[in-house]
Amino acid sequence: DQPRSRGLGDVYKRQLLISASSFAQLTYVPDDVFEQALINLGLDDVLDDYVITNNINTLTNLNLYTLGIADLTGIEDFTALTDLDAGLNNLTNLDLSQNTALETLFCDSNQLNNLDLSQNSALYFLNCDNNTLEILNVKNGNNTNFTVFSALNNPELICIEVDDTAYSTTNWTVIDAQTSFSENCFTYVPDDNFEQALIDLGHDNILDDYVITSNISALTYLNVSDKAIADLTGIEDFIALTFLICFNNQLSNLDVSQNVALTYLSCSNNQLSNLDVSQNTALTELSCFQNELNDLNLTQNTALTRLYCSSNQLTNLDVSQNTLLGDLDCRTNPINNLNITLNTMLTYLHCANTQISSLNLSQNTALTELYCYDNQLTELDLFQNTALTELRCYDNQLTELDLSQNTALTELRCNNNQLTSLYIGNTALTYLSCHSNQLSNLDVSQNTLLNTLLCFNNQLSSLDVTQNTEITYLDCSYNQLTNLDVRNGNNGIIDTFFAYENLNLICINVDNAAYSTANWTDIDAQTNFSEDCATLSISENSLNVVDVSIYPNPTSKYININTTKNIQNIEIYDLLGKRVLASSKTKQIKVDQFGAGVYLMKIYSEERQITRRIVIE
Repeated sequence: DQPRSRGLGDVYKRQLLISASSFAQLTYVPDDVFEQALINLGLDDVLDDYVITNNINTLTNLNLYTLGIADLTGIEDFTALTDLDAGLNNLTNLDLSQNTALETLFCDSNQLNNLDLSQNSALYFLNCDNNTLEILNVKNGNNTNFTVFSALNNPELICIEVDDTAYSTTNWTVIDAQTSFSENCFTYVPDDNFEQALIDLGHDNILDDYVITSNISALTYLNVSDKAIADLTGIEDFIALTFLICFNNQLSNLDVSQNVALTYLSCSNNQLSNLDVSQNTALTELSCFQNELNDLNLTQNTALTRLYCSSNQLTNLDVSQNTLLGDLDCRTNPINNLNITLNTMLTYLHCANTQISSLNLSQNTALTELYCYDNQLTELDLFQNTALTELRCYDNQLTELDLSQNTALTELRCNNNQLTSLYIGNTALTYLSCHSNQLSNLDVSQNTLLNTLLCFNNQLSSLDVTQNTEITYLDCSYNQLTNLDVRNGNNGIIDTFFAYENLNLICINVDNAAYSTANWTDIDAQTNFSEDCATLSISENSLNVVDVSIYPNPTSKYININTTKNIQNIEIYDLLGKRVLASSKTKQIKVDQFGAGVYLMKIYSEERQITRRIVIE
């Protein structure tokens, strides 16, 4: 039969029913086969997609067996229903959440994929055989009421959610071989990128917002980093996790309160503004850097040994309860105070680029690496930190640094402070950067393993590196040097040498003047190399460089001297210190008789002298 076409009479009828709702309420029944069955049972009179609710809401038994019904919408108003037989139909969905009085249910031989009976606590008989069920929830709080339970021939049904796994396993045996019972069968995973990551890892098989809980509940390790995940909902059912790695995602929230077995959590490079790890008391390592955290409560995490919380918005960090802490990286936060006096096991501390102005390290005697650069420190006491091997304290306001007790130190970067004194009797030191300070003296004679020395932009007048036989990089430019001795017997390994902007530096002592002249060109125009600067007597009372000009240089025939001073005589020396010319001529010197090479020209006035390097081609 075809449903009757609606006209004005139907509209009028509905208007009357709406206006007189106290007399009649309608239930929507869109499936014509279902409504016809109700008509046949005398519960309706016309096929118009509606049934008077009062005609059905007291009905206790309904037999719809083998009628070909595809949609049972409307069943929700059969609120008194205790027995329903909807077997052998074409149902793909069945919502019985409002039929709380239901006791017996036949829904076998349909096409149901999902069946939720969690609201049907009176149920004692269920036959849902021969469907395509993937989800079956009978966790209604009264499973012991069941006398018949049958769920055969549902080949995709892996798990049935129940009140008590052990009880159902023992008493409900009419199920398929692949099917089991659990108190939590499915985990909701709304983020497609998260679920896809689980699929890629073999923990799921279809992108449908659900994962079988038994596939994940025993996992101890999960790495879902770099997956563009915005929501990690579902992680709460990974109850056995000890390692969770979810860095480089788009997370703004992360709830790990149910992951109480966690010992390692890496959630860096996200958008987290809050992180609660108070339930994760087994946590030993937490990496949460580069987020938007403004608070981090670690008082319950007493097992913590490594904490990396840099690049957040933390103004305070309390690690007083984390006495096992070995590594702490809290750099690039607006922290203005850091108390680590109780963290006596600390070996690594990185607190750079904060707002701290003082740092008490007297109790941190195990400390081996300290990075406290780019702060507002005015003093730094390291007398107790004798195990220290690496120190970076540059870009502070330090005026003095005493490292006499830090004999294990191999790397020191204390540049860009206001240091006027630096004590470094560390024989293990290999790298020293102390540039851009106010040092007038620097003794590196004990640092025999030193390979890099950056001491430029200070006020040094003398520098001796003759004991530093391993040095490969030396920058002593922008000082006030008058004496520089590099005769360490191993000049050949120095591949970087800067000594420019030392306007009073006339001669540099080196192993081999010819080698240095050829290879070390970053020096001032008035500066020369010699194996014995004293022999050349070019030390004090130099003429001002601007008082004399020598040209052309390089030259092949003549050197012209132009000066406002009264020159008495001129001498030329080769780089071995041998005088090759003495002349009273003061305006032009003939040099084509000399072999090509670098020479030193010594110009004498009445009370001053200057030595210039010339190149003869």
